[in-house]
Amino acid sequence: MKSKSLGKNAIYNVVGQISSLVFSVILMPYLTRTLGSEGYGKYNYCLSICGYFLSVSALGISAYAIREISAIRENREKAYEIGRELFSLNILSAIIAYGLFFLMLVIWRPVGAYREILLILSLEIVFRTIGRSWIYSAYEDFRFATIESILIHALRTAAIFLFVKSQNDLAVYAGITSTCTALLACIDCLYTSRYMRYGVTLDMKLSKHLAPVLIIFMSAITTSVYLDSDITMLGIFRGDVDVGIYKVSTQVYTMVKTMLNAIVAVMIPRMSFLYNQNRDDDFTELTSRSVSMIVLLVIPALSGLYMIADDVVFLLAGEEYMAAVGPLRVLSFALLCATVGNICSNGVLLTIRKEKLSFLISLISAGVNILLNLFLIRKYSYIGAAITTVIAEIVVLTLGLVWSRRYISFAVVLKRLLIAVLGSAGVILACSWISTLGWGHIPDMIAKILLSCICYGVIVWLIPDTRGLIKSLWAKSA
Repeated sequence: MKSKSLGKNAIYNVVGQISSLVFSVILMPYLTRTLGSEGYGKYNYCLSICGYFLSVSALGISAYAIREISAIRENREKAYEIGRELFSLNILSAIIAYGLFFLMLVIWRPVGAYREILLILSLEIVFRTIGRSWIYSAYEDFRFATIESILIHALRTAAIFLFVKSQNDLAVYAGITSTCTALLACIDCLYTSRYMRYGVTLDMKLSKHLAPVLIIFMSAITTSVYLDSDITMLGIFRGDVDVGIYKVSTQVYTMVKTMLNAIVAVMIPRMSFLYNQNRDDDFTELTSRSVSMIVLLVIPALSGLYMIADDVVFLLAGEEYMAAVGPLRVLSFALLCATVGNICSNGVLLTIRKEKLSFLISLISAGVNILLNLFLIRKYSYIGAAITTVIAEIVVLTLGLVWSRRYISFAVVLKRLLIAVLGSAGVILACSWISTLGWGHIPDMIAKILLSCICYGVIVWLIPDTRGLIKSLWAKSA
């Protein structure tokens, strides 16, 4: 099979994430105002609870399947056998997840008030299992995945505007989300069959697959814990209003982080392919190039996000949620740690079959996050939750760099970091100047983004050797 262009795949994936961001920007002001801070908080509280069971259902199979199948994808029959075994294992894990979910509904009385929303959102366990979306990444087919994502997001957005009209439509909103996930799964069932036909087996080769899958699963569940525990513990200790405010800040933060990680996602299947072909030099070069590209993007992104936090919150959620500006500015500092840490943990360590180290990183960071949340959320609410997230991501980055240092050229990355910091100084100055003009939130935000991009681009372009560096990064991705 001919290798697809990393550059084009990166564009497809980034376009997909940008479209997701655009639809979120369109929906967020409408939902926060229509549902109110309490209703919006209640929905996201249910979403955080379902997230734990979705992690149990996923069982780390997606990351494992991408690693294993991308390494042997040219052998269709061998890839089919592994895919069939993993799909069967995924069905088993989905059944277990549903069993645990219903057990929670029976024994945990506080969730009784949320039962209807939880049941609707739990349907995603079924749909995500049958969709086998990991096949797109394993075969580096990001083009179709992007087109499909845009169409489904457009349909979901239209449905929400048509049918969600008041705070009483919370169940309708949840139903639209699950229905669109179901449609996505149906399309995936049809399209992924061109790469791998469906098949199930009782012989799931558990002795071969279970240990690494469980390690990746434990890593995923601990990551889910420290990503979702903020929302869950805010709901327990502070209430739905604080959850709604914090959710606004985390959604903006997650939008930016997801867009940056979209570039990393297209690199991981190629990393696995190169490593399993024993092309260590090419693997190290690709890893260093990935970190360099992310550094050149994430430093100006976090600088800009900090500077326009108040404008973004006002645009997306309105005056009622302006308290979200504080936690959003705190969270912006986590972007560098989260994205580079993702390359180290999910890109390097999983690829070289050091999933135990990846799990250890997740376990330590989750422990730090939960322990700090117990103290900081009680006292500082959503600001405390944001601080714990930053500290947890610093732990992820530090341990990831230590254990993947053999495959990263730090001299190369440091040079890119210095270039990015210098260019980001222009971003900060540009945004600070626009703020003094007093045009209002939305005109300010537009002007800040445009002027920041121009300033950063000009500064970086004028630095000696930077033009050649950017050209080489793109050329080698083609």
